[in-house]
Formats: sequence, structure tokens, C-alpha cells
Amino acid sequence: MKKIETTLHLYDEELELTIKEEEQERYIAAAEFVTQKYNAYAQAYQGKKSDHTIALMTLLDVALNPMD
Repeated sequence: MKKIETTLHLYDEELELTIKEEEQERYIAAAEFVTQKYNAYAQAYQGKKSDHTIALMTLLDVALNPMD
């Protein structure tokens, strides 16, 4: 089980991680999924809700509607 360094883009943040090589595609897909959800909430609520609240809304959405 080889580990690799990777950088994921989540919304407006670059996240550096060490992950199992065989899980890299899964991490990339998850980052894209979360970013897409956050962007949808940000577009709908920007200026009406704080970034923190938008992040919490995204977390709830992902928890209730996971990728799998």
C-alpha cells in the first residue's frame, strides 16, 4: 500500500494530503462533489448567509446525500 502526496482543490482552498495511491481518484471525485455543492449554496445565498453558514449547509447536504 503506497502512499502519495496530493493536492486537492476544495472551493477556494488547496488542501495538501498524504493518501493511499489507490484512493486518489476517490478523493478527487469527493473534492469535486463537495466543491459543486458549496458553489450551488454560495450562488444561492452569497450576501444573505455567512461563508460559515454556507459551509455548514454544504456539510449537511453531503451528509444526507453522499456520493455513493
